[in-house]
Amino acid sequence: MRTATVVVLLLLCGAAFGQDTCAYPRQISVTGSGIAWLKPDMAVITFGADVTGYSPAEAVDRASNLMEGACRAAMRLGVAEEDIATSSYSMWTEYEYDSSTYEYTDVRIYHVTDYASLKLYDMEDVGEVLAALVQGGANCISGVSFSITDKTPAYDEARRIAVEDARNRAEQLAEATGVTLGEPTMISEYSYDYYDPYYGYGGMPATITSDESGMAMSAPSISPSMMSVQTSVSITYGME
Repeated sequence: MRTATVVVLLLLCGAAFGQDTCAYPRQISVTGSGIAWLKPDMAVITFGADVTGYSPAEAVDRASNLMEGACRAAMRLGVAEEDIATSSYSMWTEYEYDSSTYEYTDVRIYHVTDYASLKLYDMEDVGEVLAALVQGGANCISGVSFSITDKTPAYDEARRIAVEDARNRAEQLAEATGVTLGEPTMISEYSYDYYDPYYGYGGMPATITSDESGMAMSAPSISPSMMSVQTSVSITYGME
C-alpha cells in the first residue's frame, strides 16, 4: 500500500511540474567590459648586498655595512625610514673555488645575502635613487615594480564603462530580435588584476659600486608604463 501511495504522489507532482516547464522567463543576458588607464604613483625598489667572508662575523659585518650605506644614501634623497624594510636575509657556507685549478678547495667561506625594499612616491626620482643605492653600497638591484596606491577612482571609471557597454549590447540584441528591453533583474561584477610593469626580473647584480671603482654612477632612465584597471559586468534584462 505504501508503494502505491508513493507512485500516485509522484505522478501528481510530475503532472503539476509539467504545467510550468514552458514558463521560462523572457530575458536577455549580456556581459560588458570596462578598462581605465592611469599612471603608477608608487615604485618599489628591491636592493641588497651579496657578500662572502672567511668567518660568519666578517660576512655579516660586510653585508650590514653595505646595506647601512645604501639605506642612508636613499634617505638623503628623501626616502622615509619607515618606507624601507628588510625583505629577506640568509647565510650559508660553501667551499672556496680555485679558478686556477677549476676545483673547490678545503677553505670554507660564509655567504650572506641581505635584501630590503623601499617605497618611492615620486616617479621622477626612481633612477636617481637607484644610482644612490649602488653608490651607497648595494651590489644587487633585484627589481623595480610600479603600482597604484588608490585604485578606487579607476575602478569606478572602469565599472561605469562596463555598465554602458553591457547596456549597449543588450539594446542591440533587443533591436535585432524585435523585442523591448526591460529593467535589469540581475547584476554581477568581476574585477581583473591590473597590469603591473616590472623591471629587473631575477636579480641583476650591480656592475658598478663605490667600493669597487669609486666612479660616479649616472642615474638610469626608468619610464614606467601606463597601468590599466579592468572590470566586467554581467547584467540580465527582462524583455517586454
